[in-house]
Amino acid sequence: DQNKFQDLVLHLRARPPVNVSSSEEGDGGRRLQWSNPYPASSPVNSNLMYQLSYRMQNQDVWTTETVTNTSVKLERQTLLPGRSYEARVRTRASLGQWSKWSPVVTWLTREDFVQVPSLDCVLDGQNLVTCSWEVSPELDHLITYQLTCRQNHTAQPERCCRNPTVSSEPSGTAICYRCSLTVAHPQHLQLNLQPARNAKIFKARQNIQPNPPQQVTVKEENSNWIMEWTEPDKPNEPVKLCYQVVYYRTDDQSSLTW
Repeated sequence: DQNKFQDLVLHLRARPPVNVSSSEEGDGGRRLQWSNPYPASSPVNSNLMYQLSYRMQNQDVWTTETVTNTSVKLERQTLLPGRSYEARVRTRASLGQWSKWSPVVTWLTREDFVQVPSLDCVLDGQNLVTCSWEVSPELDHLITYQLTCRQNHTAQPERCCRNPTVSSEPSGTAICYRCSLTVAHPQHLQLNLQPARNAKIFKARQNIQPNPPQQVTVKEENSNWIMEWTEPDKPNEPVKLCYQVVYYRTDDQSSLTW
């Protein structure tokens, strides 16, 4: 029966790529490469294309790129430091469907205290833009980032995100900062995300702690208790020391006497 015939191209797949590997680039990026699944002499090679997908492990969404060569570099700015990533590749010829995915290759990005997080902005309305960035929990308590904007390349920059919304990823792998911006001309707006330069001024003399007294002894003398100690080591410069004595009953430390 002629109606039982089906087109081959509906069931035809290319072979998946082989030898998928990952290596670190000198600038902190990641090089992903693989080998052509066909012999070098095969005419199929002239029409092959590849689809690379990668993601942070335990995330649902894959980032996908379609290329014709067998090597792709992921820039450092697209990857979060100190995270585990995985990637896979598949092939497509001029006929048929995409091949099955190659085995997954994994790698761990190195910690980088200098790298600025990637900025992701979404157009939520004609004049409303939401920008967000992610920081690892390990860095979040060490570094604060500040988002500044300018209306064009000649305008004066100004802070445009003073109170970002902060949330944690369900997996606990990142802290997410998010800001909503009202923008008159989104096509001209320029953004800059940089570590905030926070400073605290204090008087050094109010934060110098001397060494404790040495050889503390207590002795009874004429029904009184005498406490003695020797001075701690001091620098060559003359320093005047004062002392504070605290005593209490061993069974009741709340009975402190100064």
